[in-house]
Amino acid sequence: MKKRILALITSVTVAVTMLAGSTAVTFADEQKVDADVTVRTQMANAYVHDLKSVNVSSDLAESYGFKDNVPQAENVSALDVMVKSHIMSFGNDFRAETADEYLKVDGKGYISKLYGHETYASGFLVNQGFPNDGSESSYGGYNGTTVSTQKVVNGDVVDFFVYNDESKYSDKYSYVDMAQKVTAGSRINVTLKGVSVMNGYRYKDPASMKAAAEALKDVKIAYVDISNGAVNVIGDTVSDEKGNITFTTPEKTGTYYITPYSDNDNIPVLMNPQKITVTSSFGKATLGTKSYTYSGKAKKPSVVVKDKEGHALIKGNDYTVSYKNNTKVGTATVTVKGTGIYNFSQTLKFKINPPKAKLVKVKALGGKKIKVSWKKQKKQTTGYQIRYSAHKSMSKSKYVTVKKNSTTWKRIWKVGKGKKYVQIRTYKTVNGTKYYSSWSASKSVKVR
Repeated sequence: MKKRILALITSVTVAVTMLAGSTAVTFADEQKVDADVTVRTQMANAYVHDLKSVNVSSDLAESYGFKDNVPQAENVSALDVMVKSHIMSFGNDFRAETADEYLKVDGKGYISKLYGHETYASGFLVNQGFPNDGSESSYGGYNGTTVSTQKVVNGDVVDFFVYNDESKYSDKYSYVDMAQKVTAGSRINVTLKGVSVMNGYRYKDPASMKAAAEALKDVKIAYVDISNGAVNVIGDTVSDEKGNITFTTPEKTGTYYITPYSDNDNIPVLMNPQKITVTSSFGKATLGTKSYTYSGKAKKPSVVVKDKEGHALIKGNDYTVSYKNNTKVGTATVTVKGTGIYNFSQTLKFKINPPKAKLVKVKALGGKKIKVSWKKQKKQTTGYQIRYSAHKSMSKSKYVTVKKNSTTWKRIWKVGKGKKYVQIRTYKTVNGTKYYSSWSASKSVKVR
């Protein structure tokens, strides 16, 4: 049974080979490389140092008296990164001659002390996945690598950890399922999930490991300040049976890191901060022009976009604009979408009306009749509408509709005696809606 447990620990435990009692070793004649790596080290529900990208040299472990199995001229090893993590944690106190006060391994490669804590319950992940060589293990799953054999390259994220449950290794590596962009001050629901770290050897890559995660119940969420590793729990709310939990996003825009968090010994969880962007709660977008006359060319009204505080946003930097159905008569749309730290989408509408008709002549025919003539308008026009009134202001007008755009005159009966004012406009029917042009200049006639 003990051998079986050790075999499982091997798949997730950090293995380091240390030259006991040695002093710093230099390899001046051996070529070396480096890599920019993000290091995240946690134990006892806290991070031991900041979570940032650091430059690691492939000879770092050797310079502190350790030795890895990754060719120094080819790659940085996870052991090099672990040594860097100890330097970040302890500064000048961590030296070649004091290394065994902080980090110890036995001849088989099992860690018995790291970060000054004596334990065999430790492990590491690369890019949120179980580090392995891709080959299938006789125990099932895949053959894991150790810090002394695992290669690390630019951009990798390395998690070092000590299990919160140091007896049964029941910790869950956690995930936050939520939008990467959220609006400031909004109430949102997220889902918390976790997967057994001890069983990480079953999954070949980070994606399959995450896919196996299940809902985390009774777990909190917290913000992580990557500049110093501080963990700030968000309220006392815990997740439900489905892993769902609700919280209010910060009022201040910017980048935040959020992680599942548990201070319950019965629910050991390893943190895994997820980056989110909190965007401004923008106020509104308005159009410079809401109505156009058809000309055959696309219409693109100017857009003014302001944030919640009334500050104008910049097109191209803060938002994009796209137009649709903006050439022919009808209702066109403008879609405004936020970019960068702004996460919003708003659709505005404007009209394109048919071209005007030109009133040519109004003639009195006697018997309270008039004849109205106009110039034919066929472009984007269904027909015409005529109005006449005894008032120059066109108040109390009466209307007559001409349904063919090819018609150029209309006789109107019973208009009444006296001076009459006449105007004409075009209309076009689009999807059951009539769009009208502006009225023509008026002409007057005296009717007997």
